[in-house]
Amino acid sequence: MIRPATDADFSAFAPIMRGAILTHGPKAYSDAECASWIEGVRRDLFLRGRDEGQVFLSAGPVGAPQGFCSYLGASLVGLYVSPEAMGHGLGSALLEAAEVEMRGAGSPQSLTAALNSEGFYAERGWVTTLHKPHLTRGGLTITVADMQKA
Repeated sequence: MIRPATDADFSAFAPIMRGAILTHGPKAYSDAECASWIEGVRRDLFLRGRDEGQVFLSAGPVGAPQGFCSYLGASLVGLYVSPEAMGHGLGSALLEAAEVEMRGAGSPQSLTAALNSEGFYAERGWVTTLHKPHLTRGGLTITVADMQKA
């Protein structure tokens, strides 16, 4: 079940994001890069995003989501699924729900993907437009992919 995130969901977002990065990040990044990527990932990071206008969607029960995504206008900001729930279609469902909502915000729809998730988005009709450096919260630079919905 994909639904708007509630205040009760925000405490689960940081553990979901850290778990997803530590599970799948090493497919494209070193351990040090993954550690730098997750530095500073806490509940207040997501609350600040919400206060700045990001819309958050959750997958799963209120207060215990198994995945989430956020977008701002026509840009997907992030999409993460807990390692235990991966492979059951939650990421695809979150992405589809966000795409429907972002369509009303303008075109083209865009996102910046970690290299380990670039294939996930490509399989769902997103096209890489640029690989570029991205400074993580921990201070290391990783390569990411700018993508647009085809």
